[in-house]
Amino acid sequence: THNFVRGWEYDSDLIDVCPITESVAELFTAKLRRLSEEVMLGLQICSCFGSQVERRVIDFVKDYDGECSVDINAAIDAAVSEGLVERTGQIFLFAHDMIQQAAFDSVKEDDLAPLLRKLAASLIKNSSAVKQTESILFIAVDLINRIGSEAIKSAKERLLYARLNSRAGKKALSAPDFASAVMYAESGISFLDSDHWESQYGLSLSLYETSVAAHYSMPDGDKDMLNERINAVFDRAKCFSDKFNAHFIRIKVLSMSECPQDAINESLLILQHLGEPFDPSEIDVEIVERELKKHRDRFSGENKRHFLSSTPMTDLNKRRAMQIMHSLSTNYHRLKTLVGAYVA
Repeated sequence: THNFVRGWEYDSDLIDVCPITESVAELFTAKLRRLSEEVMLGLQICSCFGSQVERRVIDFVKDYDGECSVDINAAIDAAVSEGLVERTGQIFLFAHDMIQQAAFDSVKEDDLAPLLRKLAASLIKNSSAVKQTESILFIAVDLINRIGSEAIKSAKERLLYARLNSRAGKKALSAPDFASAVMYAESGISFLDSDHWESQYGLSLSLYETSVAAHYSMPDGDKDMLNERINAVFDRAKCFSDKFNAHFIRIKVLSMSECPQDAINESLLILQHLGEPFDPSEIDVEIVERELKKHRDRFSGENKRHFLSSTPMTDLNKRRAMQIMHSLSTNYHRLKTLVGAYVA
């Protein structure tokens, strides 16, 4: 800005954060071609992590190729001096997305998968040594999934990558970030062995359950894939207890349809498996009314406070039956029947 008393004035902080235009970025990209091989490799490694990367991540992968590792920190220093990379606290970031993309695209196709494998292995190994794997889990898994399951032949690696995807999927599901949870679950499934339901049963069940929950929770989720994953659990799970979560999602899917009776039928079937059978035709209205009055008195005043402070139910089947009864009540209400009131 210009002031008639002080002349031209500049906001240095604003200039520092002002984005670089694409034409200027193209000039910076041209600089990449003039860098030394070592500096270029260092930038290629940084570009594998996106537009920015934490210093601790660089520290974890600095020995990615053993004695043949390039000095990544020296490469970053050189890139900073050229204006290609900036430092902000403990973060290194490319001055423009085009520079990061150009650095990544410069990696030869045949070299990309081996480089990502080395970076992922080093990141997992060194973060595990200082018990920081969980904090870099998503970074490691994103590297792994860019390699793709087809490029990994080692059974040990495939098992590790499936497990890491399973952990990432559960974390994303609880965030909640359903799109990411789907991606991690499906990627994890792709790393499983062909006989995974026999040789990797627990891991398979975990990944499929995450996929089912995430697909269901996404407004634009793939319904065909959801049903495919649900049916796989029904077909391959060893016992009803292992199938329960898939059944519960199935009920929710049916509840969203125009046929709540289908959800009711599914709910009644599950109650039988849980050892809590319920037959609506056997409801005795007089008994229900009498019991409701007893419970009204039992849970009023001091009794209510005592009830709320009591020990939570620990029987897993009964807790699951309560979940199903809640769903059952909702669907009976949709049919506008008195059974819904009695179930509630």
